[in-house]
Amino acid sequence: MRSIMVETSVGPYTAQTSVVVRWPGGLRDMNDMNDISDMNGQSSKRAERRAFVVLSVFLAPAVAVVIVGGYGFAVWMSQMLLGPPGGP
Repeated sequence: MRSIMVETSVGPYTAQTSVVVRWPGGLRDMNDMNDISDMNGQSSKRAERRAFVVLSVFLAPAVAVVIVGGYGFAVWMSQMLLGPPGGP
């Protein structure tokens, strides 16, 4: 099992923690550059493409609907409390 030691100090307190590094392919050594270059290959392009599709097809339209719906709700509630717009 691979682990790295992390030392954190905040003010007068110091803590040491052993951290196990898990990559998508299992446990890997942080110093093995071949494993890191393999991770940045085809799988990262696929993940980036998937993230783009999720953001552009699902998340952006949902955020737009929430913003427009929230504005409409705010106008509707203000007209319920303050009356319709217009002069006397």
